[in-house]
Amino acid sequence: MKRRKLTFTIASVLSISFLAVVGGYVAKSYESTSYEVIEKASATSISNAAVGGGLAGAGNYYDGISDSLTGDDLLNALHTLNSQKRTRTVGYAGFRQFAATCDADPDGSGKIIGFYDNAKLGPSWDGGSTWNREHVWPNVRDGDKVENDAHMVRPAAKSTNSDRGSKGFGTDSYDPGKDVAYYRGAAARIIFYAAIADTSLKVVDYSFPYDGVQNGNHGYDVGTMGSLSDMLQWNLQYLPSDTSFTGANDLARRTELSRNEKIQTASNGQGNRNPFIDHPEYACKIWGNTNAKTKQICGSAPVTSTVTLDKGSATLEVGQTVTLAATSSNGGTITWERGNANLVTISSTTSASGSSITVTAIAPGSTTITAKNSDNASASATITINAQTQPLKLNHTTLNLAVGEKAELIATTNDGSSVTFGFEDVAYKILGFGSSKAESGQPLKLTGLKDGTTTITVTAGNGATTTCVVKVGTGVYKEDKNNKNKGAPNIPLIVGLSVGGGGGLILVAGLVVLIVLIVKKRKAA
Repeated sequence: MKRRKLTFTIASVLSISFLAVVGGYVAKSYESTSYEVIEKASATSISNAAVGGGLAGAGNYYDGISDSLTGDDLLNALHTLNSQKRTRTVGYAGFRQFAATCDADPDGSGKIIGFYDNAKLGPSWDGGSTWNREHVWPNVRDGDKVENDAHMVRPAAKSTNSDRGSKGFGTDSYDPGKDVAYYRGAAARIIFYAAIADTSLKVVDYSFPYDGVQNGNHGYDVGTMGSLSDMLQWNLQYLPSDTSFTGANDLARRTELSRNEKIQTASNGQGNRNPFIDHPEYACKIWGNTNAKTKQICGSAPVTSTVTLDKGSATLEVGQTVTLAATSSNGGTITWERGNANLVTISSTTSASGSSITVTAIAPGSTTITAKNSDNASASATITINAQTQPLKLNHTTLNLAVGEKAELIATTNDGSSVTFGFEDVAYKILGFGSSKAESGQPLKLTGLKDGTTTITVTAGNGATTTCVVKVGTGVYKEDKNNKNKGAPNIPLIVGLSVGGGGGLILVAGLVVLIVLIVKKRKAA
């Protein structure tokens, strides 16, 4: 079979706007999805070989698959090919040991790479104490029909496996890329593989949370997985051949390619490959005409607007902040989303195009911040948070508040312990504030009520202490905070002299004028 050269170009990798010619289909991002490739801050053009994910190792594996096949004809041809090439199955029990081969860390750590989050596990089987064998197509949906096939089962951290449960994949259900975005594409290709390995399994576009009508005790239509349209989208967005991925996404990508090779070629492997890793375009050729959504993803013109971020990534300590600015080519409002609300806070969920928000790190880990416009074009930045080195930090050691002004005092601890705020008697007279106890990173909201000065003592659960001096007063000007105007206003004293007819000297002091000018100055401040 003569292989067709395929071109896949992303107009802007930070946008969900892209046009890809794949196997005779024009593939674009579906407008209602909010997902995008992360860790990229500039436009990239992918080479002609981009669509084929693992063709370097495929050899003549697909020579019997005609380029003209589509729909069920292509699905059945791939089913036949898979049945012929798969000389054995590893087995669900056998995967306990085989995972050390097919899911080995490509960076050579000696661990296996956990699905969804890149957790470094094992590699030895420990009875499920720390890692499980994840049915990417869940058992309650008839995933046990293909559970012996190593292409469908992935190792996953126990907590991650439990979090996913038996949910389908989609924007309204479980997001397989919530920790590492690339797993959206990897998960979609596993689901597509299962549907050609056992043709009784169907990929559908049911709505969530039940993927359609409830069936028996499962709450799912047995033998189905969705959402098809979201998975078609992800399959095209997160290509195995896209070498511009970095960090966690690149590790997930290389693991997907490596396991495809090892499942085929290892002495204890199966002899077969996942065709959707080698030919992602096969998915659109099979399911692209299913409904209006899938036709739009696999067949119509792209959205043209883009979103760009001023940063593609940032590394913080707990308690530190970073600003992110997003610009939309359509000039519309930006909506901000956090990948993991337990790791960071954001100062606003919306902003004008070109404006910035502040991201505050509250716990160690890695997450993404996504900026999206009204066309659902998006861009994301990866935020890596390291543990705080100091046992206790405050965002302010001194605060100057005018009467009526508000501020937040945020204490963070390096072990995540809670904090207690201690107040002097005078604080109750000059400040308004909330609870005296807070979790690490949770703000204490303060309001200036009356002139005065007080010291707030902060004590952490780890024993560390620190203080913040708060000054409240009508003499605290906004200019003072920027060191533009220290001390009293520089207004001259005006004195008038008048001599009366009786020779008496009348001293007219400009005190009233001075008071008026001071009041005006304060109002202007």
